Amino acid sequence: MSKPLIVVVGATDAQGGGVVQHLLKDGGYAIRGVTRNTESEKAKALAAQGVEVVKADQADLESLKAAFAGAKGAFLVTNYWEIHDADKEIQYGKNLGDAAKAAGVEHVIWSSLEKTVDIAGDRIPSIGKWKVPHFDS
Repeated sequence: MSKPLIVVVGATDAQGGGVVQHLLKDGGYAIRGVTRNTESEKAKALAAQGVEVVKADQADLESLKAAFAGAKGAFLVTNYWEIHDADKEIQYGKNLGDAAKAAGVEHVIWSSLEKTVDIAGDRIPSIGKWKVPHFDS
């Protein structure tokens, strides 16, 4: 019987990289690591450990659907610091969810932060419509 496939978005970054290392240690899963640059040293190191490394762009729904094809589960995370745009990050999150759903992924873990708009009140000044953009998006 083949191992269930888990897709890890941001596999070469801090959060996704930690998930990949845990899954490798567990040994019970096939792992597909999603990254922006499959030629990076981190991506090559993952491939050398047996991770299937694929390129996908969170702005490109079709590339995400392809990345999630055949997956049983997925770890999803966006990278606000790459784009510095809360509205784009929200769209990227929607794209990740839509692609996972379209691919029939059964289990999803979404990594996020608490939304400060609802809890900060007037204690934190707003930056446009956000309190802390990388939290609120």
